[in-house]
Amino acid sequence: MGVQDRDYMYERRDGVRQPPASGPRRRPSRRSGDEWVVGGTLIPAVVILLGLLAIPLWKVFGPRDFRPPDASASSQAGGQPASSLPNPLQGILPAIGDKSARLPEVMSFAKPAQPFPPSGSVISYQDLTGQKTAGFSIDTSGTGAVLHAIKVEEWNTQRPVLVTFVPGGSLAKVEVPLGIYRIKIASGDTWYGLDDLFGPGTRVQTAEKPLQFYAEGNTITGHTLYLQSVGGGNRFPTAEAARKEF
Repeated sequence: MGVQDRDYMYERRDGVRQPPASGPRRRPSRRSGDEWVVGGTLIPAVVILLGLLAIPLWKVFGPRDFRPPDASASSQAGGQPASSLPNPLQGILPAIGDKSARLPEVMSFAKPAQPFPPSGSVISYQDLTGQKTAGFSIDTSGTGAVLHAIKVEEWNTQRPVLVTFVPGGSLAKVEVPLGIYRIKIASGDTWYGLDDLFGPGTRVQTAEKPLQFYAEGNTITGHTLYLQSVGGGNRFPTAEAARKEF
C-alpha cells in the first residue's frame, strides 16, 4: 500500500470528508449540525411554502394564551408594536378612567336598603341642654312620595347641629338652638343610611342664604321650610351639591 493509499484510509477512519479529485459529485451523508444546500432553490422554496402553511394552522390549532405579546419580539408591518390581546372584561365593567362611571356609585346599589327613620326624628350632634331653642318646621306636602333628610349646620364653621327626616307629603317640627345656620336637603326614593343617603340617585341642595333663629325680647323667631317638587321650586334659594357635601 502506497503513501497515498494509507492517507486515504486514515481519512476514512477519522471521519474526515475530502472532496474527490474527479468523478461524479457525491451526495454527502446527513450528520448533526450540518447545513444542507441541495438543489439550489428547490429545497428553500419547499421550506418557505411549508412555513406559510404552518402560520394559519398554528392560529387555528395553536394554544390560546391571553398574555400580551412581547413588544420587543413582536411588531406589525412598518415597525409598529403589535397590539395586545383584548381585555376579556371589556364591555362588562366600566372603564377605570371613565369619570361618569365611578365604582363607588355602582357598589352603592349592592348595599341593602334601610327603613327610613320616622318623620321628625332627630340625630343631634350638639348638646342642647340649657340652650334656648327656636322652632323649625319642614313642610313636604308638595313633594309627593319623595323622602327627605334635612341637615342643619352652623353657617360660619360648618359644624353640624342636627339631621332630621321628613317623608314627602308630611309636616315635621323640630327645635334648633338659636344661631345662624345653613340648611342642606338630601332627597331620594330609597334610604341606605347616613353614609350613602339615597344611593347614586341622591339629590342634594344647599341653601345659598343663611337662616337665622333668634330671640328679640320675649319673642323667639323660628322658620318654616316649604319643599316643593322639582318643577315647583323651593321657597328659598338653593344650589345643587354633590352627595358627599351633605
